[in-house]
Amino acid sequence: MIGLLVRIDARRPASWIAAAAAAAAIVAMANRAASPWLAVVCGGLLAAAAVGDPADLASLPCLAMRRVAARWAWPAAGILAGFVAASWIGRDWRGPGMTAAWAAIGLAAALAFVAVAAARGGGWWSDAGAGLFGPGGHEEAGRLGWLDGLAMASTLAAMAACYFLAPQFSGWYAILAAAWFVVLFVPRATITAGDAFGRIALVRSAVGSPRPPGVSAHAIRGIAAGAAILGWPAVVAASLWGGPAWSVDGPLAALALLAALAAVAVTAVRFGAPSTDTPAAAVCGLLAVAIACLAQVA
Repeated sequence: MIGLLVRIDARRPASWIAAAAAAAAIVAMANRAASPWLAVVCGGLLAAAAVGDPADLASLPCLAMRRVAARWAWPAAGILAGFVAASWIGRDWRGPGMTAAWAAIGLAAALAFVAVAAARGGGWWSDAGAGLFGPGGHEEAGRLGWLDGLAMASTLAAMAACYFLAPQFSGWYAILAAAWFVVLFVPRATITAGDAFGRIALVRSAVGSPRPPGVSAHAIRGIAAGAAILGWPAVVAASLWGGPAWSVDGPLAALALLAALAAVAVTAVRFGAPSTDTPAAAVCGLLAVAIACLAQVA
């Protein structure tokens, strides 16, 4: 049964994205002995890229665990491929082996959480997306407002700490801002809920170009706004920072990462169905590779 589900998931772009991102992350981290927790974080992101919304898995409770196992196979295969590639190009196999092992632990831990969420019928992507697209969206959006404030406050504090008070940790501002972007703005912009599909069909038949929630134009506007909100502290830092702003851990590099995440999400929304999990997989995979590359300077 799991083999059949693996072949079914081969039709999902998210599966291939997760596998490719896993291989790239392991190779990037193997260039330098990455800390175990860094590999664990990458494993968790790869799980999010592969699985998507646990609420989708809960649609068939009897198959939920098997579907989790089938989707686990894709990033796991990528981790194995990255380990083989890193060892083959001349590195001691023990370094890539430990990195791959810790990434697999993070992957397994994240998927255990996913399995519990699926069994309970819940999901984080749909919960966040429903704030803008589902029934009663205005009330839900207001409920999530404190997270927006926390994201802005934490990125502002990170800008002061990473670029001025402790510049040896300057690369971590980019990861914090990108993580908030993935957690908050991607699901709100790319996940539809409730009667959104009916509204999309209605809007497409209307005269002019209306942009209510649930259509790609609204999603793209949300993605751009999220990237701007999380990136403005880096703009301030770039104008004041004494170091080279275009270094791999500088503020302009953080802006480039946010722009890349936003571009991936916009492309997926613009040319694909807004309700698919492809945008979420793309940005999670890109963030995992970015964190792996940060191991070179951390």
